[in-house]
Amino acid sequence: MDVDYLTHISLERVLAGIIIIFLLVVAGRFWLKDFLRKRSVKKRFKRGAELEDKARSFLQKKGFKIIGYQEEFYHNYVVDGKKETSKLIVDYIVKKKGKRYLVEVKSGNTAISIKDAKTRRQILEYDFVIENDGIYLLDMENKTLHLIKFISKKQRNYFNNMKMILLLAGIAVVVPYWSVKVPVLLVTGIAFYYFYRKSI
Repeated sequence: MDVDYLTHISLERVLAGIIIIFLLVVAGRFWLKDFLRKRSVKKRFKRGAELEDKARSFLQKKGFKIIGYQEEFYHNYVVDGKKETSKLIVDYIVKKKGKRYLVEVKSGNTAISIKDAKTRRQILEYDFVIENDGIYLLDMENKTLHLIKFISKKQRNYFNNMKMILLLAGIAVVVPYWSVKVPVLLVTGIAFYYFYRKSI
């Protein structure tokens, strides 16, 4: 048999073997990466569930009465004239001193902070949709409870108007002339009444 022919066959087999090994390595890496990712997600969910269970006793120790767990609410809204609905699931609903609070339990590195955009938007949606006296963010990593209150546009305008009214009142107190003092106090009183009625 021709030596060149045998060399060609051997070289062909070696190349085929290298290609097969390369493909197996690539496939193995993808499989391993996917396996590790799934395992990490599973571990994270398992840990999150464990911390949520621990949150119950933590809240009870803080004097809260648990009145709901994993409660479902529905947020209805309209997109281009079509009604849409989103489901919201609140970790805990608690009561303390006659007030009803929502509690969102978080773990991990970023979600535990209200500065995290996803966490903030989630809590803001809860606040907008569900009647409450406040929303707590429970950081189970550090076992800390934070009461979150959002300032609405209406409240912000009210505070700005009150600042203006206080400024007018200050001017009325400082000005020594009654001919100026009385009209300024009158305008201040009318403005206060108007903005107070608007804020109710």
